[in-house]
Amino acid sequence: EEELEGRMFRRCAAREDVCREEKIKASCNCTGDWFGDDCNYNFMVNSSYFPVHLKNTPCSCRRVSEWYQARRVLEAQIFSLHRTDGCNARDTVEISLDGKALGAQMHFLALGLSAALRKQRALVFDEDRWLYGRHENCKGRGRRCFFLSLFPSGCSRDSILAASNSSISRTRGWEAELQSTKETHIDVITTARHLREGLLPPPAFSHLGLFWWRSSLLSILTRKSFYLESLLREAKASMGWPEEERRGILGVHVRRGDSCLHAAMSASRPLCMPTNLYLNAIATMVSKYEFTAIFLATDSKEAIEGMTRFARKRGLKLVYQRFDRDVFSNSFFIEHMVENGFLETQIVTESTLVDLFLLAECDALVGGFSSQLSRLALSLLATRVGKPPPFISVDGYSWGRHALEEMWEVSQELLH
Repeated sequence: EEELEGRMFRRCAAREDVCREEKIKASCNCTGDWFGDDCNYNFMVNSSYFPVHLKNTPCSCRRVSEWYQARRVLEAQIFSLHRTDGCNARDTVEISLDGKALGAQMHFLALGLSAALRKQRALVFDEDRWLYGRHENCKGRGRRCFFLSLFPSGCSRDSILAASNSSISRTRGWEAELQSTKETHIDVITTARHLREGLLPPPAFSHLGLFWWRSSLLSILTRKSFYLESLLREAKASMGWPEEERRGILGVHVRRGDSCLHAAMSASRPLCMPTNLYLNAIATMVSKYEFTAIFLATDSKEAIEGMTRFARKRGLKLVYQRFDRDVFSNSFFIEHMVENGFLETQIVTESTLVDLFLLAECDALVGGFSSQLSRLALSLLATRVGKPPPFISVDGYSWGRHALEEMWEVSQELLH
């Protein structure tokens, strides 16, 4: 083994082995957030990745096995904390998702679960009154309408807290963190600075890196309900999902609408990228791999028109959801419009989640990692296949830039 600038490349004996019916003669292992056949890519730095092959290689085969084995260990730890008798609240911590957009909520949940695991506590949040589950089809199930809960059936937030004689301040589990920020009056955690122990993976999983850690937590937190599974089946049938080209589907995420407003108001986020940049990225992917179909996840009619012309010229099949995208064509934040009843919750939630999970069923991804949804799609796609897939972030953001900015912001807030 050799250490090269924090990377590890394992020199294996020249021998033949079998990995998913492919003969290999050596294998390598990258530590932390380094990845690639030569361990020369990093999730904190790189905004694109082009493996030589879409299929498994000696390096990816080893990582597939390592990721899956570690995932089983992680699941066992999480469920042992949440599947207790009587919805016990003495070993829990409560966070709030209020005021956060759908994608940001999922990342905040992963951060909260990460921090709770570091303290050997279960994560509690208000699943029953989840903003994006407030529509007729969900019949009062809230977030459980779309995702499986970490807790057993019947353990609502209220029943979990009621099961303990302890006060909320005792069940939070964040006394030291709140004391350090002089905010001991806070009952429910809403910001990353109170979850700072979760910013990095625990020692037992640190060798797998932050990307694997957060992505695995996200995949566990977003296990699909029967209702969401049925939505995905219906969407595939209606759009003509290319099942016969299953190994050659390129996922493309183009976000417009309020995302452009977020970018314009931010001092650091890039502005919305023009469609031509996405088309150039798609052309690069198509030239490197044998894609026969494109799945387009977008709220923009202009993006659909541009992609349709591109796909027709290249002889590619283009599929996307059919719904009225005019509901997203405004300059107001979607989460605020949903909160105030100006947007139909069902169309927002279901179209977004179908786009997200179909992107995760593709073989490679083109998006912009300044978008939380693009980052989510990469995480769920990677955990599904057990290795980093080919990807391009057209805005130049790496997957880890949000995480690094989060760490910086927390450190600055604590200093002040």
